[in-house]
Amino acid sequence: MREQSRSINEVARCIGLTERPVPNNSFARVLGIAVVCASATVNARADVGYAPARENRVAIITISGEIGPSDRRDFETFATMAKERSKIDIPYQVRLESKGGDVSTAIEIGRIVRRDGGNTTVQKDAQCLSSCVFILAGGVMRYVGGQVGIHRPFDPTDAATTPEQQKRKYDQIEKDAKRFLKDVNIPPELYDHMFRVPSDSIRYLTADELQRYGLNEDDPYYEGANNAVQAKRLGITTEQFIARLAKAKQDCVRYAENESGTDCFKRIVIDGRP
Repeated sequence: MREQSRSINEVARCIGLTERPVPNNSFARVLGIAVVCASATVNARADVGYAPARENRVAIITISGEIGPSDRRDFETFATMAKERSKIDIPYQVRLESKGGDVSTAIEIGRIVRRDGGNTTVQKDAQCLSSCVFILAGGVMRYVGGQVGIHRPFDPTDAATTPEQQKRKYDQIEKDAKRFLKDVNIPPELYDHMFRVPSDSIRYLTADELQRYGLNEDDPYYEGANNAVQAKRLGITTEQFIARLAKAKQDCVRYAENESGTDCFKRIVIDGRP
């Protein structure tokens, strides 16, 4: 099938996401999107991709390659599409495969993810390095099956030629990064760890370090609020709901023959049956 550039409204109608108009001053009007309507995924420039939700499966937004300033606009457009289409509590999942890039853009995308209540993942065999970590941190639920690596953030267009200029620049980066990490309930000390690693090196975080910084687990405040909401929906106490979750995590890892993991979870957590 021939690929062609289309307006964002044509893209939305093509994949059946919305009947409402999308502003034509968006990135799609300026840059164009190559669309194949038979495909489940729409790829934007700057390595940001989108796969709409299917049945009970969450929408997927992928970020791969180097993170650049235009990615924020692209990501916002796909996040809006996902939220309009979503029929479940989780609007979308962000799958990361990036060696980093622009720090400010990564933090902005991380804030969008947190605002929307999205999840972030680093799949098996994938890498999330450098500024990509800030997007990972933005998820209310976070999963790492691949590698997460850190080093001192740097500006590819750096023109600060004196130590004093460098210090002023990094003081501002530190201020912005630590404010963001605090806002998403990640220890700000993560940035201190990043700063100690030279920009031309990568320090891969161990499983213990991922846990220490909360990068491979759900946000504790989101988890607490979500547990209370789900318990209320089921007409049980939060304590009872947490007990059901614990049993499901134990029993559904190796679920019974002819029963899927989803069915096992539903039986224990939703239906309350052993």
